[in-house]
Amino acid sequence: MSSFETNSRGGQILIIVIDGDPSVRRALKRLLRSAGYQSAVYASVKDFMKEALPEACLLIMDSQASDPNGCDLLKALSAKGLPIILTTAHDRQTIKARAMSSGAVAFLQKPFEDQVLLEAIREGISKALPY
Repeated sequence: MSSFETNSRGGQILIIVIDGDPSVRRALKRLLRSAGYQSAVYASVKDFMKEALPEACLLIMDSQASDPNGCDLLKALSAKGLPIILTTAHDRQTIKARAMSSGAVAFLQKPFEDQVLLEAIREGISKALPY
């Protein structure tokens, strides 16, 4: 895709990625760029919280990156209307239940297909942005 996805103010949509695996961060950054999204990637919630960022449109976070501040971060960002997609390599219902109760709009088990993630992103953004 050569065009960029834009928000209601005409700016490029920013997606935050928090994942402890460097190869996953690189792959998601490439996928998001190829789909027309801008991204900022972090290894942990702690790293993410060190920076003041422009307004993001969506957060993709690995459940293992959800250190003690992670659940609080999910709830706080969800309360502000930021769509959150939680990913995990573990198939545990407790993780999914916690994610959904924290406000996640989608829960994806790794490995997931690119198109599944992109569809979850489109759905999440459509709920957040007034087009």
